[in-house]
Amino acid sequence: MDATLFMVHYSQMARTKLEELRAQKGVTRLEVAAATGIPYTTLRRLELGMTDRVNLQFLKTLAEYYGQPLDVRHLLGV
Repeated sequence: MDATLFMVHYSQMARTKLEELRAQKGVTRLEVAAATGIPYTTLRRLELGMTDRVNLQFLKTLAEYYGQPLDVRHLLGV
């Protein structure tokens, strides 16, 4: 199955981690959006906890961008 078809719920811990990774890399949301192709508004909503569902492909792209493994257990708060 195509990963872009999956939507996952993810935890507050994952939201905080996205913001921390961005800060560690020293980039803005606009820079992340430009580098990954993920819309700025989506990144903002993810980091601010304005949504609890996210496209799995977005998470995969962000994990690759930040050089992190995609740990679904962590994202789901398990």
